[in-house]
Amino acid sequence: MVSDAFGGAPNAGAVTSYELQNGKVNLDDGPVADHQTAPCWVAITSNGSFAYTANTGSGSVSGYLIGQNGALTLLPSTANTGTGSKPGELGLADSSHFLYVLDPGTATLSAFQVQNDGSLVRINLGNITLSTSITGMAVD
Repeated sequence: MVSDAFGGAPNAGAVTSYELQNGKVNLDDGPVADHQTAPCWVAITSNGSFAYTANTGSGSVSGYLIGQNGALTLLPSTANTGTGSKPGELGLADSSHFLYVLDPGTATLSAFQVQNDGSLVRINLGNITLSTSITGMAVD
């Protein structure tokens, strides 16, 4: 799975799915547009059913259903990480039930509960202050 930022062009973001087979890379599907700006990091649920992208230029997270043979379907809802948040990295935890998003633009962390249909419900983490120079995270 690869995020396609297209140079940060407004509303042009997409995701492309590839398969590694016999040492070769084959296109499965895509690019499938999410109509957001500058998708960056991609996280895939542990069961391989859903993928999420952090859209740095839009302050949002997009979700995709991963079908058979890597076919991608954009989920109907987009999660908002806030104005100026510039979400970059994201990671799944607790058997992919929770998605955490690093928002360096606002020095915050966004959290979402992953629903059975792949949609995201925001979770309030309280007042967590991160360094304004934060650039990465690891989720366990």
